[in-house]
Amino acid sequence: QQFHFLGTQITDKALRDLMATKYAANLIELTLARHSTLTSPTITNIFLTKYFSNLQIVDLSFTETTDKALKALSESQYLLQVRELSLSGCFRITDAGIAHYIVSKNSKPLEKLDLSFTEITNLGLSYIRDSSCLLYTSD
Repeated sequence: QQFHFLGTQITDKALRDLMATKYAANLIELTLARHSTLTSPTITNIFLTKYFSNLQIVDLSFTETTDKALKALSESQYLLQVRELSLSGCFRITDAGIAHYIVSKNSKPLEKLDLSFTEITNLGLSYIRDSSCLLYTSD
């Protein structure tokens, strides 16, 4: 199942209510891109909840996602299947958040990581380059 809430104005409460439904457990893809109404604590709670345990694709582009939320994802004991993560336009994601994600024991290699339009510098890129946080495939 997929839920795409691209650019909608759903609230923190509505998303929390969704987390508690039977649909959340079967959800594979969640798009919350371009949400100005979702707060960082709610985004962080997504990663801490067992209800989204089957998520594989997470798009948080242009949201208030922070290093704290990225840390919650990397330490989550529930979100172990995430293979694609889009943080494009998440201006609160920094090199420190990327570093924490990479060194976390629970972080699984990603097939896709989008960090365009973030505050990531060459230092953050070097963390990614020197780690195994991305799966590389060759044709």
